[in-house]
Formats: sequence, structure tokens, C-alpha cells
Amino acid sequence: MTGMRKGSQDFRGMAGQRSFNSPIEVVANNRYAICLAAISLLTLVLRLYHLGLDSLWLDESFSIVLSQNSLTGIIALASEDVHPPLYYLLLHFFLSLPGQIELVARMPSVIFGVLAIFPLYFLAKDLFGKNVGIVASLLYAVSFAGITYSQEARMYTMMVFLGAIQMYYFYRSIKRDQLADWAVFAISSVLIVYTHYYGFLLTGTLALYGLAISFRTKSKDALNTAAFRHLLIIMALIFLAFLPQLPVAYHQSQSSMVASQLQTDNLMFFPKLAYFLTACGIKNPRTILTVAFTAAYMALSAAGIVLAWRKKSRELSYLLTILIIASMATLLLSNFTRFCGFRYILFLIVPYLALVSNGIVSLAEHAGNARYRVMTLAGMIALILLAVAFSITPLYSGTNVDIRGAMQYVKDHSSSGDKVVVFNSDSISPGLYAGLLGIQDMVEKNSSYDDIISDDSGIVWAIVSDIRDNPGNEDVLPLLNEHMQLRATVSRASVYYRPT
Repeated sequence: MTGMRKGSQDFRGMAGQRSFNSPIEVVANNRYAICLAAISLLTLVLRLYHLGLDSLWLDESFSIVLSQNSLTGIIALASEDVHPPLYYLLLHFFLSLPGQIELVARMPSVIFGVLAIFPLYFLAKDLFGKNVGIVASLLYAVSFAGITYSQEARMYTMMVFLGAIQMYYFYRSIKRDQLADWAVFAISSVLIVYTHYYGFLLTGTLALYGLAISFRTKSKDALNTAAFRHLLIIMALIFLAFLPQLPVAYHQSQSSMVASQLQTDNLMFFPKLAYFLTACGIKNPRTILTVAFTAAYMALSAAGIVLAWRKKSRELSYLLTILIIASMATLLLSNFTRFCGFRYILFLIVPYLALVSNGIVSLAEHAGNARYRVMTLAGMIALILLAVAFSITPLYSGTNVDIRGAMQYVKDHSSSGDKVVVFNSDSISPGLYAGLLGIQDMVEKNSSYDDIISDDSGIVWAIVSDIRDNPGNEDVLPLLNEHMQLRATVSRASVYYRPT
């Protein structure tokens, strides 16, 4: 009994000492986790909003048409493309899901666009602290480039996600030399080069950085012998894993079906790259606001570099190596290959935003006491969010040519035996939408305006895209207006009809 009584007293004593944190204390103790969760939700909302508004354009339609094949068919057809097959293989499984084709096809990009938040946060946190990690995550959540490519059925946000994992786990690997870190780095490196060949730029840059610091024997950054040996083994394994794709990559490099050459001179390359990573000039006009926005980001990144250098931050060299070598390699490639573009190095948004965020937080830390530091940080973030709120609307305005809507109009108003010709720079989307709507037999392929004005052509419908999308239609429009009736205009696509 005495023992039981004593045990009961001990239990009551323990219960009496138990404390419960107030909601304010819970939030204070978990503020970074709560902030990251809120930012993740914001990231998801901004990428889902109006996700299916724009019709599929050429590259997206190509992704879908290729991914609708069997797995072996995708691999075979991708060998005739200019990209590796991994993204197409993944998209294949998403296309089996029910729902609007635009939403389903773009969902992988949304998922990777949201997941990229986490390795970006942990990388910036490990480099410069939790505050910088949170600010970097927020900047990515509202970034033009991040939203734009998360709403496109292409592989670019997948590459950003894998690139962020690479950067984070390579940094962990050279600092800790743990097998698990090396394994994640190796896997992400293999996946990124099977997603896009420009992943080799990042993988190679990281390898060069590791080799460089391995020779700094008197530096705290120097790799020890075991870590250096592990780096060499990992790079050899990555090369061996890519070896089966090497002949295919060589064949693809000889193809004429490549992207347009990056149109920029050497002096303007870096400002244009900064503009792309900040304001993403794909869908947004070069307004004074976006140019000022880019200049502000460049100034903040410069501040982040200078202040980190003054603190003798060893982490600064890591981010600068990635930014400088990968961008310089892209500039060099742009001088002799057409397979080049800023979107191919979208993964540079990770170190870029980390530097911008470090500039924001570092400037706030120089504002005096804690109260002024918080006010300065909140003020800068508020200004950025305000600029984004005014500038982000073009992303959600449905600015692409609405081939889907034009095709739907024809289906709703056509009769049996009608024919359709489409004048559009995109040669794949009209056929894709015609197939989805069940009017593929109506579409005349490789037709010209001569077919329309010919008496025996039988073609009674014509869809013509805006001359901003296809300048060649400037010659077609006068003939259409002369011989046909304009029946509808659907977001930069005009539908003409000729009564029989």
C-alpha cells in the first residue's frame, strides 16, 4: 500500500508539473514551420488559379501527343525529339486521370512547382539561416517564372525541383560526408539529366565546385580524402547511369527540330537572365514596373553578395559558383547551338532567390534594434508583394490563342460534311483539340487560303490566329474578309464561315 501510495503521489506530482503552452506560445515555438506551411499553401493556390484557362500551345500539345503512346513508344518517339524521356513517361500516367485535358496535363508541373519550396527553404536555411529560407520560399511562391512554368505542361518545374534537391544534398554531402546525402544527390543528378540535358550544367558545376575545394587543403571548406573519393565515385556512377542515353543524345543533337537560338549579345545576357528569373518575359510585357522590379531584385542580390562577403561567408562561393559557371556555359552554348534558352536553366532561380533573400534579411539586420529590423523586413516584403500583385495579372488573363474555344464553336455550329482549315503557327494543338472534340475528320491538313476561295474545295470554316501569334496571317486575313464571313472572335482566334 505504501508503495502504491507513493507511486500515486509521484504520478500526481508529475501531472501537476505538466504545463500546457498557450496558442501564442505554440505559434512562437513553431513559427517557421507554420510560415513554411502557409507559403506552401500560397504556392499551390497561385499555381492552381486559372490553371486551365489558356488553351494548350505547341510545346504542351507535343508533350501530350507524345505521352499518349505506350511507354516503349514514348522512349522511341522521344529519341526523335530534343529532350530526354523522363518527363514524358511521368506525364503518361497523369493523362489517364479524368478531367479537363489542360488541368490534367499541367498538374505534374504544379506538383513539382510546389514541392520545390522545400529544398529551396532548407538550402537557404543551411546557408544563411531560417529567416533567409522563409523569405526565399516566399519569393519563389510569388515569382513570375515559378508560376508561369508551373502552369505549362513541360518539364521545367520538374527540373527546378530536382535541381534544388541536387544543390541542397550536394552541400550537405561535402559538409557531412554521409552516405544517405550522397545517395540522394546521385539519384537527383541522374533524374535531372534524364529530364533535361541542361541538367548536366548543374551537375557538372557542382562537380567542379567539389573538385576545387578538395584542393584547398588549408581551408575549412576543403574536402577530406574520404569525401573526395566519394565525390569521384558518385560522379562516375552518374555518368554510367546516363551512358545508355548517350547515343540517343548524340542523335538528337544532330536533329533540325531544335529550339530557336537564344537571341542576346554577350553584354546583355546577364541582365536578360535576371529579367527572366525575376519577371519571366514569356507572358508579361516589359513595363516600367517589371523592369524596376528586376532592377530591385538585382540590387538586393548584389547586397546579399556584398554583405555575405563582408561576413566572410564561405557559403557565398557555393551559390556564386552555380550562378556564374552555369550561366556562362549557357552563354557559350548560345554562340554555336540553337538548342539554348533561358528556360533551360530555370534551376538558377534557386541560388538567385537565395541571394536576393539574403540581401533582404541582411539589410533588415542593419536597421538598428529588433523592432526596426522587423519593420524593415516586413516593409521590403510588403513592397515586393505589392509589386507582384500589380504585375501578376497577365499570367491569369488567358492571353494565348484560344484554339480550344474556336474548335468548340465550329463543332457547335457546323453541319455534317463541313470542312475546317486552321491558320496557326501551332500545327499540333488544332489536331489535338479536334480529336478531343470528335471533329478530327473535318480538319483539312496542309491547306491554304486557295483551298478556301476555290469553288470546289468544300471548305466552309476557317480558324485564324492573331497576327501576334502568327505574322504570316497578315496576308491571309484580307482574303478571308473578302470571301468569308467573320462569325466569332475567341481570345485572339477568329472563326470565319463561308455559306455553301
